[in-house]
Amino acid sequence: MWRSRITFVSMAALQASIVQTVMAQQALQPTLERPSTASAWITPAASNRGGIVDAGLYRAQSVQVGSLLADAYQISQVRLQLTEPLPSDRFDAYVGVPRGEEGDLPSLFQGLLAQQFHLQCEWVEERQKSLVLSKSAGLEPSLPEPLALRESTLRGRRCFGPNNIWVFTGGTDELTRAIEDALQMPCEDLTEIMGAYDFAVTWEGDRTVETVSSALKSQFNLELIEEVRTVKMLRVQIEQVASAPSPFPTWTKRLVWRLLPLNYCKLIED
Repeated sequence: MWRSRITFVSMAALQASIVQTVMAQQALQPTLERPSTASAWITPAASNRGGIVDAGLYRAQSVQVGSLLADAYQISQVRLQLTEPLPSDRFDAYVGVPRGEEGDLPSLFQGLLAQQFHLQCEWVEERQKSLVLSKSAGLEPSLPEPLALRESTLRGRRCFGPNNIWVFTGGTDELTRAIEDALQMPCEDLTEIMGAYDFAVTWEGDRTVETVSSALKSQFNLELIEEVRTVKMLRVQIEQVASAPSPFPTWTKRLVWRLLPLNYCKLIED
Protein backbone atom coordinates (compact mmCIF):
# COMPACT_ATOMS: atom_id res chain seq x y z
CA MET A 1 0.00 0.00 0.00
CA TRP A 2 2.73 2.48 1.00
CA ARG A 3 4.77 1.49 -2.03
CA SER A 4 1.74 2.24 -4.25
CA ARG A 5 1.27 5.65 -2.63
CA ILE A 6 4.96 6.47 -3.04
CA THR A 7 4.85 5.41 -6.68
CA PHE A 8 1.70 7.48 -7.26
CA VAL A 9 3.23 10.56 -5.62
CA SER A 10 6.48 10.12 -7.58
CA MET A 11 4.64 9.82 -10.89
CA ALA A 12 2.46 12.83 -10.04
CA ALA A 13 5.57 14.87 -9.23
CA LEU A 14 7.22 13.78 -12.48
CA GLN A 15 4.13 14.68 -14.50
CA ALA A 16 3.93 18.10 -12.82
CA SER A 17 7.61 18.68 -13.59
CA ILE A 18 7.11 17.72 -17.24
CA VAL A 19 4.10 20.03 -17.59
CA GLN A 20 5.97 22.96 -16.01
CA THR A 21 9.03 22.40 -18.20
CA VAL A 22 6.99 22.06 -21.39
CA MET A 23 5.12 25.28 -20.55
CA ALA A 24 8.43 27.02 -19.93
CA GLN A 25 9.80 25.76 -23.26
CA GLN A 26 6.68 26.92 -25.08
CA ALA A 27 7.21 30.36 -23.60
CA LEU A 28 10.72 30.34 -25.09
CA GLN A 29 9.58 29.24 -28.55
CA PRO A 30 10.08 32.09 -31.06
CA THR A 31 7.22 33.41 -33.13
CA LEU A 32 7.40 35.00 -36.54
CA GLU A 33 7.42 38.41 -34.82
CA ARG A 34 10.68 40.28 -35.27
CA PRO A 35 12.63 41.05 -32.05
CA SER A 36 13.33 44.53 -30.72
CA THR A 37 17.03 43.65 -30.29
CA ALA A 38 19.27 41.19 -32.11
CA SER A 39 19.07 37.71 -30.58
CA ALA A 40 20.03 34.17 -31.52
CA TRP A 41 20.17 30.70 -30.01
CA ILE A 42 20.53 27.02 -30.92
CA THR A 43 19.27 24.11 -28.79
CA PRO A 44 18.93 20.35 -29.26
CA ALA A 45 15.71 19.69 -31.14
CA ALA A 46 12.44 18.55 -29.61
CA SER A 47 10.29 18.72 -32.75
CA ASN A 48 10.44 18.20 -36.50
CA ARG A 49 10.23 21.19 -38.83
CA GLY A 50 12.40 22.73 -41.51
CA GLY A 51 13.87 26.20 -41.72
CA ILE A 52 11.96 29.45 -42.18
CA VAL A 53 13.79 32.48 -43.56
CA ASP A 54 13.04 36.09 -44.41
CA ALA A 55 15.21 39.18 -44.61
CA GLY A 56 15.42 39.67 -40.83
CA LEU A 57 14.21 36.45 -39.23
CA TYR A 58 15.30 32.82 -39.30
CA ARG A 59 13.68 29.96 -37.43
CA ALA A 60 14.31 26.24 -37.82
CA GLN A 61 13.25 23.17 -35.89
CA SER A 62 14.82 19.72 -35.96
CA VAL A 63 17.51 20.41 -38.54
CA GLN A 64 21.11 19.23 -38.75
CA VAL A 65 24.21 21.43 -38.68
CA GLY A 66 24.68 21.09 -42.45
CA SER A 67 21.25 22.59 -43.06
CA LEU A 68 21.97 25.45 -40.64
CA LEU A 69 25.26 26.20 -42.41
CA ALA A 70 23.58 26.15 -45.82
CA ASP A 71 20.87 28.55 -44.63
CA ALA A 72 23.36 30.85 -42.87
CA TYR A 73 25.47 31.21 -46.03
CA GLN A 74 22.49 30.99 -48.44
CA ILE A 75 23.89 28.02 -50.36
CA SER A 76 22.93 24.39 -50.81
CA GLN A 77 24.68 21.64 -48.87
CA VAL A 78 26.31 20.55 -52.15
CA ARG A 79 28.67 23.52 -51.75
CA LEU A 80 29.87 22.49 -48.29
CA GLN A 81 33.44 21.18 -48.42
CA LEU A 82 33.93 19.33 -45.13
CA THR A 83 37.25 18.39 -43.57
CA GLU A 84 35.39 15.83 -41.43
CA PRO A 85 31.74 14.79 -40.93
CA LEU A 86 29.42 17.23 -39.19
CA PRO A 87 27.42 16.17 -36.09
CA SER A 88 24.33 14.13 -36.94
CA ASP A 89 22.26 15.57 -34.03
CA ARG A 90 19.25 17.77 -34.82
CA PHE A 91 18.77 21.27 -33.42
CA ASP A 92 16.26 24.10 -33.07
CA ALA A 93 17.55 27.54 -34.04
CA TYR A 94 16.37 31.15 -33.95
CA VAL A 95 18.07 34.26 -35.32
CA GLY A 96 16.28 37.60 -35.47
CA VAL A 97 17.20 41.25 -35.92
CA PRO A 98 15.04 44.40 -35.64
CA ARG A 99 13.57 46.06 -38.70
CA GLY A 100 16.12 48.20 -40.45
CA GLU A 101 19.01 45.90 -39.43
CA GLU A 102 18.31 43.01 -41.84
CA GLY A 103 21.84 43.20 -43.24
CA ASP A 104 23.23 42.05 -39.88
CA LEU A 105 21.41 38.70 -39.89
CA PRO A 106 23.89 36.65 -42.01
CA SER A 107 26.94 37.62 -39.92
CA LEU A 108 24.98 37.06 -36.67
CA PHE A 109 23.85 33.61 -37.86
CA GLN A 110 27.30 32.62 -39.14
CA GLY A 111 28.98 33.79 -35.91
CA LEU A 112 26.50 31.81 -33.82
CA LEU A 113 27.31 28.61 -35.71
CA ALA A 114 31.07 29.21 -35.53
CA GLN A 115 30.93 29.83 -31.78
CA GLN A 116 28.60 27.01 -30.81
CA PHE A 117 30.09 24.28 -33.00
CA HIS A 118 33.71 25.52 -33.14
CA LEU A 119 33.73 25.94 -36.92
CA GLN A 120 36.10 27.78 -39.23
CA CYS A 121 34.57 28.59 -42.62
CA GLU A 122 36.22 30.11 -45.69
CA TRP A 123 35.30 30.48 -49.35
CA VAL A 124 37.45 28.59 -51.85
CA GLU A 125 37.25 28.18 -55.62
CA GLU A 126 37.73 24.95 -57.53
CA ARG A 127 37.03 23.62 -61.00
CA GLN A 128 34.53 20.80 -61.16
CA LYS A 129 31.57 19.49 -63.10
CA SER A 130 28.63 21.79 -62.50
CA LEU A 131 25.40 23.13 -64.00
CA VAL A 132 24.50 26.51 -65.50
CA LEU A 133 20.95 27.89 -65.53
CA SER A 134 20.36 30.51 -68.25
CA LYS A 135 17.69 31.87 -70.58
CA SER A 136 16.97 29.92 -73.75
CA ALA A 137 18.55 31.64 -76.76
CA GLY A 138 16.04 33.76 -78.66
CA LEU A 139 13.19 33.04 -76.24
CA GLU A 140 11.74 35.08 -73.42
CA PRO A 141 11.40 33.17 -70.13
CA SER A 142 7.89 31.89 -69.50
CA LEU A 143 7.52 32.58 -65.78
CA PRO A 144 4.63 32.47 -63.30
CA GLU A 145 3.10 35.72 -62.08
CA PRO A 146 5.64 37.58 -59.89
CA LEU A 147 4.83 37.65 -56.18
CA ALA A 148 5.26 40.36 -53.57
CA LEU A 149 8.15 39.70 -51.19
CA ARG A 150 5.75 39.05 -48.35
CA GLU A 151 6.72 37.84 -44.91
CA SER A 152 5.52 34.25 -44.97
CA THR A 153 6.35 30.91 -43.39
CA LEU A 154 6.82 29.62 -46.97
CA ARG A 155 9.06 32.41 -48.23
CA GLY A 156 12.19 30.95 -49.78
CA ARG A 157 11.19 27.38 -48.94
CA ARG A 158 12.26 24.78 -51.49
CA CYS A 159 11.85 21.03 -51.77
CA PHE A 160 12.08 18.26 -54.33
CA GLY A 161 10.71 14.79 -54.97
CA PRO A 162 11.27 11.99 -57.49
CA ASN A 163 9.45 13.95 -60.23
CA ASN A 164 9.30 17.58 -59.10
CA ILE A 165 11.09 20.62 -57.69
CA TRP A 166 9.19 23.29 -55.74
CA VAL A 167 10.22 26.82 -54.75
CA PHE A 168 7.83 29.08 -52.80
CA THR A 169 8.10 32.88 -53.09
CA GLY A 170 11.70 32.70 -54.27
CA GLY A 171 13.88 34.00 -57.08
CA THR A 172 15.95 32.09 -59.60
CA ASP A 173 18.73 31.99 -56.99
CA GLU A 174 16.46 29.83 -54.84
CA LEU A 175 15.58 27.77 -57.92
CA THR A 176 19.26 27.07 -58.58
CA ARG A 177 19.74 25.98 -54.96
CA ALA A 178 16.76 23.65 -55.31
CA ILE A 179 18.33 22.22 -58.47
CA GLU A 180 21.59 21.72 -56.58
CA ASP A 181 19.76 19.86 -53.82
CA ALA A 182 17.88 17.68 -56.32
CA LEU A 183 20.80 16.83 -58.63
CA GLN A 184 23.65 17.06 -56.08
CA MET A 185 25.75 19.33 -58.30
CA PRO A 186 26.65 23.03 -58.05
CA CYS A 187 24.48 25.23 -60.26
CA GLU A 188 25.22 28.81 -61.34
CA ASP A 189 22.36 31.27 -61.98
CA LEU A 190 23.09 33.29 -65.16
CA THR A 191 19.47 34.18 -65.93
CA GLU A 192 19.61 37.75 -64.52
CA ILE A 193 15.89 37.37 -63.76
CA MET A 194 14.65 39.56 -60.91
CA GLY A 195 11.62 39.07 -58.68
CA ALA A 196 10.02 36.31 -56.63
CA TYR A 197 7.90 33.47 -57.98
CA ASP A 198 6.36 30.14 -57.08
CA PHE A 199 8.20 27.58 -59.21
CA ALA A 200 6.83 24.08 -59.81
CA VAL A 201 9.09 22.01 -62.08
CA THR A 202 7.67 18.59 -62.97
CA TRP A 203 8.83 15.77 -65.23
CA GLU A 204 8.32 12.10 -65.96
CA GLY A 205 10.90 9.41 -65.37
CA ASP A 206 13.99 9.46 -63.17
CA ARG A 207 15.46 12.62 -61.67
CA THR A 208 18.47 13.29 -63.93
CA VAL A 209 20.13 16.32 -65.48
CA GLU A 210 18.45 15.46 -68.78
CA THR A 211 14.90 15.17 -67.40
CA VAL A 212 15.18 18.32 -65.25
CA SER A 213 16.77 20.26 -68.13
CA SER A 214 13.95 19.20 -70.47
CA ALA A 215 11.31 20.24 -67.92
CA LEU A 216 12.88 23.67 -67.36
CA LYS A 217 13.06 24.31 -71.10
CA SER A 218 9.50 23.20 -71.88
CA GLN A 219 7.88 24.88 -68.86
CA PHE A 220 9.93 28.09 -68.39
CA ASN A 221 12.14 28.53 -71.51
CA LEU A 222 15.21 28.11 -69.29
CA GLU A 223 18.33 26.18 -70.24
CA LEU A 224 20.19 23.87 -67.84
CA ILE A 225 23.62 22.93 -69.21
CA GLU A 226 26.29 20.70 -67.66
CA GLU A 227 29.91 21.84 -67.96
CA VAL A 228 33.22 22.06 -66.08
CA ARG A 229 33.69 25.51 -64.54
CA THR A 230 35.11 27.26 -61.46
CA VAL A 231 32.64 27.32 -58.58
CA LYS A 232 32.70 28.74 -55.07
CA MET A 233 32.68 26.22 -52.24
CA LEU A 234 32.48 26.79 -48.48
CA ARG A 235 35.30 24.92 -46.74
CA VAL A 236 34.26 23.99 -43.20
CA GLN A 237 36.86 22.96 -40.64
CA ILE A 238 35.73 21.58 -37.29
CA GLU A 239 38.07 22.44 -34.44
CA GLN A 240 35.93 20.82 -31.77
CA VAL A 241 32.27 19.82 -31.64
CA ALA A 242 30.77 20.26 -28.19
CA SER A 243 27.80 17.94 -27.78
CA ALA A 244 25.04 19.22 -25.52
CA PRO A 245 24.98 17.24 -22.26
CA SER A 246 21.73 15.78 -21.00
CA PRO A 247 20.74 16.67 -17.41
CA PHE A 248 18.53 13.54 -17.23
CA PRO A 249 19.56 10.02 -16.20
CA THR A 250 19.74 7.46 -19.03
CA TRP A 251 16.54 5.70 -17.97
CA THR A 252 14.50 8.91 -18.39
CA LYS A 253 15.69 9.82 -21.88
CA ARG A 254 13.10 7.78 -23.74
CA LEU A 255 10.33 9.30 -21.61
CA VAL A 256 11.29 12.96 -21.86
CA TRP A 257 13.20 13.17 -25.17
CA ARG A 258 10.27 14.77 -27.01
CA LEU A 259 8.87 16.61 -24.01
CA LEU A 260 11.75 18.35 -22.29
CA PRO A 261 14.48 20.63 -23.67
CA LEU A 262 18.01 19.37 -23.03
CA ASN A 263 19.64 22.78 -22.95
CA TYR A 264 18.99 26.45 -23.62
CA CYS A 265 21.80 28.55 -24.97
CA LYS A 266 21.40 32.24 -25.76
CA LEU A 267 24.71 33.39 -27.17
CA ILE A 268 23.89 36.96 -28.11
CA GLU A 269 23.12 39.26 -25.20
CA ASP A 270 20.18 41.63 -25.58
